[in-house]
Amino acid sequence: MTTPAALSAAAIGLGLALVGIWVARPRVSVLEQRLGAMLAVDSPAAAPRRGLDAVAAALARLLGRVLGGADHVRSRMERAGLVPDVDTFRTSQALWAMTGFAGAACIVLVTGNSTRGPLSASALVLLAAGFGVVLRDQQLTRLAERREARMIVEFPAIADMLALAVAAGQGPLGALEHVTTLCRGPLAEELRTALEQARAGTPLSDALAGVARRTSVVSVARFVEGVIVALERGTPLADVLRAQAQDARESVRTELVEKAGRKEVVMMAPVVFLVLPITVLFAVYPGLAALDLTL
Repeated sequence: MTTPAALSAAAIGLGLALVGIWVARPRVSVLEQRLGAMLAVDSPAAAPRRGLDAVAAALARLLGRVLGGADHVRSRMERAGLVPDVDTFRTSQALWAMTGFAGAACIVLVTGNSTRGPLSASALVLLAAGFGVVLRDQQLTRLAERREARMIVEFPAIADMLALAVAAGQGPLGALEHVTTLCRGPLAEELRTALEQARAGTPLSDALAGVARRTSVVSVARFVEGVIVALERGTPLADVLRAQAQDARESVRTELVEKAGRKEVVMMAPVVFLVLPITVLFAVYPGLAALDLTL
């Protein structure tokens, strides 16, 4: 690394460090200073946060102001089965961004890529920080989609068990309690949460509506709507549950057929690019060898 490039890299690092110190610097208003002096607040909990926690909190607030979409983040966290705390998610995004920033800065300084210019090095580290933010966001989306896929697989069996329990003479609450005791999975957890809310005094229809609100699975939403209608209008609940389970199986079967159709081209790739060339080679090579011998 040449001397001008090293000086440029050091200047960039110093500037970024000063920015981090400014972000992490505790900001205390005049009113807080006067109240602190009058009340003599000396507890560690009342002291401003410093260091890495302060930087992460400041970056989390900045991401919240720039990206927005708190409702969308909260919805995806509920779909993923997490506590819908947007501030915690923004803090984790800030930590991922700081990790990407630090990794890219180390790569630039170690490999000497800063000889290409300070602007390219700065663009690289900023791009790595942005990639960390996007990667954490995509991870949350994948968690939500994976959990909902497990719900789709689990739903027909739970609907059948609820139908059998209701047909055996149990009430809706008793059937839910029986099924949630026997089953393990994301849908069973959601039904268990609804059952706990119903025991706490929430109407069962409102608790089940919360299950539909916390997930984007269409079959679960239709199941909840059917159960609510059956409870409000007195429709035989066992028949409704059996119909919902059958519809869920049909939707899963249709989705599998559609997925197989989309994967048809991908399934043909090994045949076209691996099996067919090897077959042609085994068929043509003996003839070419024989021709070479005759010549």
